[in-house]
Amino acid sequence: MKYHNCFRLVGTFFLFKASAGFYFSVFDGVIKNARAVDDFCKIKEEETVGSTVPHSLIDRRKPPANIVEAALDSILKELDDSCRFIEWWWRDEWRHLELHRDLDEHLAREDPGNLRCPEHGHVLYLDVGEDCEGGPTVLWKASSEPTALDISEMTVVPAISGRLLRFSGSALHSVPRPPISYLASKDGGTGGIIHTRTRRVPGDEESTLRRRSVILFNTWPTSPAGFEDSTCDQLEPYSSDEPLCSGREEWEVAADSKAGMQDTRGIAEPEIKARIKVGLLGDRIRRGTPERHFVGWGSGSDAISALQSTKDVKTVPIYLS
Repeated sequence: MKYHNCFRLVGTFFLFKASAGFYFSVFDGVIKNARAVDDFCKIKEEETVGSTVPHSLIDRRKPPANIVEAALDSILKELDDSCRFIEWWWRDEWRHLELHRDLDEHLAREDPGNLRCPEHGHVLYLDVGEDCEGGPTVLWKASSEPTALDISEMTVVPAISGRLLRFSGSALHSVPRPPISYLASKDGGTGGIIHTRTRRVPGDEESTLRRRSVILFNTWPTSPAGFEDSTCDQLEPYSSDEPLCSGREEWEVAADSKAGMQDTRGIAEPEIKARIKVGLLGDRIRRGTPERHFVGWGSGSDAISALQSTKDVKTVPIYLS
């Protein structure tokens, strides 16, 4: 684990511990039995309040305790990811999430300023409703992490059932709802107006059409704090002869930053730019700035095209002026 750029806030130094560099990959056709995985998450949801399953930790040195643990372990084996611990949670609704990076949340609360990021972050899209409008996850490339104010690109990854998004653990990301909320109305957006949450109600057609069932999971070489009573110690081992994910050779690569598939170098800077305004999640320490929003500029037409895409992954250059 490497220590990345220090930054100064109110006379104090804070240190991010994160994997090196910014990168991402997007694969389609990854999960084989998404319905069974989704059904298990629905059962877990009944034990909680709201359309979510709280964070759980998997120790991969132990046998899988349930179908989710088995599926995620299978996926990581296909990716040759040997990280010992997986932190995972599930959502069944399309929520507007502000710009942030994933952290060891318990450690950050107990020791403010000690901001540790996972090795890799992932979004596994299980079931996406027909009217989810792409329901994208947006990645933001910062030229010198961890600052949130020197962003140079945004990459929009539409939600598609069976898709896997994998990205560097310190990468900034967000979820807009609606997708065009980052742009002003004069540029075709909603001017920051966001939609309320749409919880899925069994039997209700409208909420089901806007369903966005995802498993979010991070990999850690050492355990994040606060998981001493992990559920994987409390359940019977899971076993099944049915494969839960496709072999890597069957995965379709939708985007790969390391392969240069989303390279924006050489794109001319637009003469007329639209303002792109994104809220920042958390307090001043987590944001790394007193500002509550990131404001950048880019091609309005390109941004709208990317944010409204329902399949293709698109990257748009961002300028600071």
